[in-house]
Amino acid sequence: MDEFMKEAFEGIGLRAVGPFGAVIVKDNKVIPLIYYGATQDDAKDIGFDDSYIYEVLQNKHSNEKMKICQIDRELCLEPFRKYEEDEERTLY
Repeated sequence: MDEFMKEAFEGIGLRAVGPFGAVIVKDNKVIPLIYYGATQDDAKDIGFDDSYIYEVLQNKHSNEKMKICQIDRELCLEPFRKYEEDEERTLY
């Protein structure tokens, strides 16, 4: 979570993105860089559709395929509050 929070606050400071961060971890090690070329729609076109995840998170679909756990909400809201205070923020 420390790396995630760092990413979120850096994004706000750079005004590059909103109050968001992402950290990919494998075998308890942070993977610092991910390259990608195809889009979400490209993947969906060949049957690799992750809309299921979004539907579960929006309570539009029952969750039978994966375990999803919300953690540290109050901690994660800190960059949202900082972003909201910035009067020069970009509204998406």
